[in-house]
Amino acid sequence: MSRQGSTWRVVLALLVGVCLGSAFTAPLASAPGKKIRRTMLMNFKATASPADVQMVLDANRSDGARFASAGSVVVGHQINKSAAYQYGVSMDFDSEDALKRYSQDEGRHQTHQKFTPFIDQFMVAEVEGE
Repeated sequence: MSRQGSTWRVVLALLVGVCLGSAFTAPLASAPGKKIRRTMLMNFKATASPADVQMVLDANRSDGARFASAGSVVVGHQINKSAAYQYGVSMDFDSEDALKRYSQDEGRHQTHQKFTPFIDQFMVAEVEGE
């Protein structure tokens, strides 16, 4: 099996897990219309300390909470040790405008630049739904 096929299976499994988990723990905001789930998957460099990893995850949680729907930011460690990516951040947005505001926010870009030295691999996926 190709690495790309394996990576997409991991992304799909993570998205399904996050969708199911958030359905029971943090329902989407009740605003009508399309929702957008942005999932970021990452691996940290071997030189990143546990404190560095926690700092990056906490910053993503804070950034997401400023822009995503209330209660819709999930940050955590992958429980499947053989998965291609070991950490994930999932955020739900009520509209394309909300996602655009998040994507263009200067503070978020500064956070991203600050933590780039700790990241080994990174991938982003967006899924739209009702």
